[in-house]
Amino acid sequence: MPTEFEILSPTRALVVYAGDISDADVETAQTRGMDFLRDVRNRGERAVMMIDGSTSNGVSAKQRRKMAEFNDANTSLLAAACEAQALVLSSTVQRGVLTAVLWIWKPPMTLKPFATRAEASAWLDTIEQQRLARSA
Repeated sequence: MPTEFEILSPTRALVVYAGDISDADVETAQTRGMDFLRDVRNRGERAVMMIDGSTSNGVSAKQRRKMAEFNDANTSLLAAACEAQALVLSSTVQRGVLTAVLWIWKPPMTLKPFATRAEASAWLDTIEQQRLARSA
């Protein structure tokens, strides 16, 4: 199944990885995500994103490395335009590993794993509400 990328609002996007993930799926999601974040930054705003991998068969070591390299190469845009990312992972082990990684690696945005889309969405709602309250 191809990767889905959906702009849910001017400051919120959803990426869904399902089934087997190809290198092209990863590249497409990265390209669309960066295009979205550039638009957000150019409007002087910050975005939140949900990455749902709960129905995927996972990513390969090569894809994880490519994702890490991509994030490193785009740190300034991510820091400027992305306030938070919610990662939806069905595996308790995956969420635990990500939590441990976040103890030693600080991403350019707030990043948090969740078991369900509903939990992730509620957290992103809170982030956006706090941003609106600060700007009021």
